[in-house]
Amino acid sequence: LIKSTLVKYSKTLGTDDILGSKTGYTKKAGLCMASISNGDLDLLLVTADAPYESTRQSSIIDALNIYEYYDENYHYYNVVNKEDVILSIETKYGKNKYQDFRLKEDLIKLLPKDITKEDIKYEYNGINLITSDMEKGTKLGTLTISYDEEELTKVNIILEDKVNFNMFRFVKVHWIFSSIIFLLICFICLKLMKKKKKKTVYKFK
Repeated sequence: LIKSTLVKYSKTLGTDDILGSKTGYTKKAGLCMASISNGDLDLLLVTADAPYESTRQSSIIDALNIYEYYDENYHYYNVVNKEDVILSIETKYGKNKYQDFRLKEDLIKLLPKDITKEDIKYEYNGINLITSDMEKGTKLGTLTISYDEEELTKVNIILEDKVNFNMFRFVKVHWIFSSIIFLLICFICLKLMKKKKKKTVYKFK
């Protein structure tokens, strides 16, 4: 975009955020203008149907008001860090009770300045239990991250490491059953030992 009156006008207001703009006119759009800003926010703005004036400054005022509004009320918000756990799915007899999932990179979006972590919603649709027969690379489902009912991103949840069966965890989960089996085995062993002892023939000289 070439430099124009909007750039010069914005400088008189003490800001250098406007990089450039271009005015135009069509029968349907009326007087319109495209402009770009690189202040705290990188914005591309198109205004249309401005009233015709000899000075043609109404579209300039509209553009500056819009830029000011976004500068005062919006910022780039780090919705999710790539180190953050976005989802945990239970494993069936895996070494760890849950398998954690993270994003590949930070999720940064232009959002209102008064937003909090509690305003971000996570909706998972997919498998809720990972078993040892699932291969690495299996798609488990999708996770949608949204704000104010607007989708910010949707990611596929992929099993990146195969979950191997862990006997210790199995015994820990089913300790009553495992205890009964252990006692039953001990009982059988004792019975066999007694039976073998009765069959033993002793010879004395």
